[in-house]
Amino acid sequence: VNHHNGAHMTENAPEVDLIAIADERITSAGDRALTGYYIGFDSTGEQSVDRVLSMVARAGKAYHSTEYWSDDVDNPWGLTDGDPDAGYSWNDLIQAAGTAAATELADARAVAEWAINIIQEMPAGITEHDPPDAVLRFIGWSADEIDEWHA
Repeated sequence: VNHHNGAHMTENAPEVDLIAIADERITSAGDRALTGYYIGFDSTGEQSVDRVLSMVARAGKAYHSTEYWSDDVDNPWGLTDGDPDAGYSWNDLIQAAGTAAATELADARAVAEWAINIIQEMPAGITEHDPPDAVLRFIGWSADEIDEWHA
C-alpha cells in the first residue's frame, strides 16, 4: 500500500487520490468539516491547512480517543469510495493531508524564490514601469511565446 502524498494503491485497486476526495468532502461539509466531538477549529482560509485541521476534526469525530486513530478503518469519511481493502487509519489520512500541505508550501516557496532571483538579476535598465515584454524577454521567453501571451 502506498500512502505517499495522499495517493493510495492496493494490489488490485486503481489509485485513489485521497486529497482530491478529501477536498470534495470538505467543500460539501463547509464549516462542519472543521468540527468533531470535543474539538473544533476555525478555518484558516488556506485549503491545505484546513484540510489537515479537517482530518484531525474528523478523526476526533470518528473516535473520541486518539488511541484508535492508528487503527485501520473501512472507508473513513467516504474517502475510499467503499473500498473495503483500503486499510487506512485516520493517522494515515492526517499524514497524507500534512504531506500534501508541505508539498504545496514547498512549491509556493520555490516560485517565490524564483521570482526574487529574477528581480535581483534584472538589468538596471528594466524597471517595474517597463512593458511586460521586456521582463518576459529577460526571463527567456521567445517572441512567439510573448505573442501567444498577448493573444
